[in-house]
Amino acid sequence: MHIGNYLTRSPILVFLFAGALLFIGNAIFVGNSERESIIVSPHDIASRELHFEQRYGRPPEESERADIRRKIVEDEVLFREALRLNLQLNDEVVRRRLISIMNYVLDETPDQDSPSDQQLHSFWQSRSNDFTAPERVSFLHAFFAESDAGLADERALDAISGLEQGDDYKSVGDPFVLGQAIPSGSRRQIEEQFGTEIAGELFAIEDRQWHGPFRSPFGVHIVKVQQRTELQIQPFEDVRDKVLAQWYRVKSNENRHLALERLLGGYDVVFADDKPATDTFD
Repeated sequence: MHIGNYLTRSPILVFLFAGALLFIGNAIFVGNSERESIIVSPHDIASRELHFEQRYGRPPEESERADIRRKIVEDEVLFREALRLNLQLNDEVVRRRLISIMNYVLDETPDQDSPSDQQLHSFWQSRSNDFTAPERVSFLHAFFAESDAGLADERALDAISGLEQGDDYKSVGDPFVLGQAIPSGSRRQIEEQFGTEIAGELFAIEDRQWHGPFRSPFGVHIVKVQQRTELQIQPFEDVRDKVLAQWYRVKSNENRHLALERLLGGYDVVFADDKPATDTFD
């Protein structure tokens, strides 16, 4: 029997069918009858208008202000609907962004009382290796440009022989932009200026004789260590600010670890591999 003929013979069914259509239509085209509120703050508007002014070099006109307000509302509606549909669960970019934000939240250190001088001094003693002055060395050198293949090394060796016989180092070698007497520097500083080979040799030399030839990015050098300063633990008062900064970093990391452990404790984790195992992080 055709449904139209069946309905016309039963007024009650006609009424129920029409009501069902209205209900379905309302759900599709009207949505939830419980309306949500969107509060647009003056800060939201001012921020968008400032962005407009920075982009276009002028404040928005009245019609553009209305468009800005409309766009704020549209963005908020689309954001809420996206959350309602759980779109964030299937978007890897959004997922990574949310993880990044949560890491930032965990890294935020709650207000902490400043450590006492005794606590800070004990912290410095327990981590003294973190507060050391690096080895340093000052040296003389003579530079030989590699304009002719193989001759720079030969000139350098001849220069060492002459220096051992009393030649003045200032009369040896070619001009060099940094001069011949290099002031005290750490291994990193010397590496930046002369490369890793010369830096390594300088910190290995134990006498005050001329050594070489060694190569830098500029050419060939011979070197003589003048003064070496060994690795030293810096006095507490000299590094107090650094100690305090590190104390706060350590406490922040500890707080982050505890917060993350509390979060992990709320989950049962299953690794769905070839050998199923359930882990509880608590």
